[in-house]
Amino acid sequence: MPDCERRNQLVKEWYEAVAAFSHSVRQLRTCIGDVSFAEHRQETELARLHADNARMILELHRDEHGC
Repeated sequence: MPDCERRNQLVKEWYEAVAAFSHSVRQLRTCIGDVSFAEHRQETELARLHADNARMILELHRDEHGC
């Protein structure tokens, strides 16, 4: 299979989004019971949505281009 630059970029973006989500979850764990919990929870949810969106874009690319 030939190398696809766009797919490689999408994979990189997906991995970065998952890493950011993971970091956000770790941050959220540290503030349980803290007044900033709601803010961190919202940030974590946005990070999760971003990671899920990045995964879906990658899957769409793979389906459309067969790579």
